Amino acid sequence: MRWSSRTLLFTSVLMFPLGLAASGSLQDGASADAAKLTNPVPVNATTLAEGKQLFTKNCLSCHGALGKGDGKAGAILKVPPADLTDEMWVHGSTDAEIFTVIRDGAKGTPMRGFAGRMTMKELWTVLNYVRSLGPSKGRT
Repeated sequence: MRWSSRTLLFTSVLMFPLGLAASGSLQDGASADAAKLTNPVPVNATTLAEGKQLFTKNCLSCHGALGKGDGKAGAILKVPPADLTDEMWVHGSTDAEIFTVIRDGAKGTPMRGFAGRMTMKELWTVLNYVRSLGPSKGRT
């Protein structure tokens, strides 16, 4: 069977997140040092706009435009993407917990970590935008 470069690229894009989901939520046993993380990025119109751009580029395909977990790529996953607008955040709801999931991924899910794709500031900026999509309970 002959594989086109397009098929190989598509296959690798789909398989990468499935094979490399890292353990990353504090709930799943991440380092106690992660609990000490504090968000250095202020929440304001500028950083929320930056966060929205980063979310659109990196997260929209799975989580959908409004963060409801209804993105086109997410529809084909065995474990559906999280609805970032609901009250229940399985992997934690503090800034440190959410940051750790964005940075490292979530064990047992297709959520891959973005540590190698975003700077620390960008990771926190996305977190601020994600917070703007849903409930802010547990914000620290």
